[in-house]
Amino acid sequence: GDWTIREGVGRDTFLAALQPILLKATGRHIDFEKQTVERDVIVASGRANKIDPENRIQIYAENASGNTGDIGYGVQNLLGRLGEELNIYVVNEAQPSEQLGWEYCRDAKSSFMGNRRAELTDKVLKNLAAKTGLSFTREQRPVEIWFVTEPP
Repeated sequence: GDWTIREGVGRDTFLAALQPILLKATGRHIDFEKQTVERDVIVASGRANKIDPENRIQIYAENASGNTGDIGYGVQNLLGRLGEELNIYVVNEAQPSEQLGWEYCRDAKSSFMGNRRAELTDKVLKNLAAKTGLSFTREQRPVEIWFVTEPP
């Protein structure tokens, strides 16, 4: 079905509103529980180079062609999109900068990486570091994750 979600609604509020909908649709009592767990993350740090937003950097692994049409501006938006597309949590410790335009290329999406995912993810991060001046490291960090539970 279609969903309408008010802008600015927090995840807690959204999931609380979703529970009665799931009960009505499935007859099951579904709960959402936030837990802190250790996960592999990418930590982004440093200050991005000032890059004219009209001259967007390309985010890619091996092939800078194949633009998906996904464009954006700013470091925070870039790192959010990076985490979504690489399917890994990105910790943003970078200094804010809106002077950065970017576009996402197809080969930088985990869904197209196949069994080369780790290798190609490293290439995406290396290319992005060279273009932005940011540093990317892999670490284990505690992160908050939502779990779906069903009471007995």
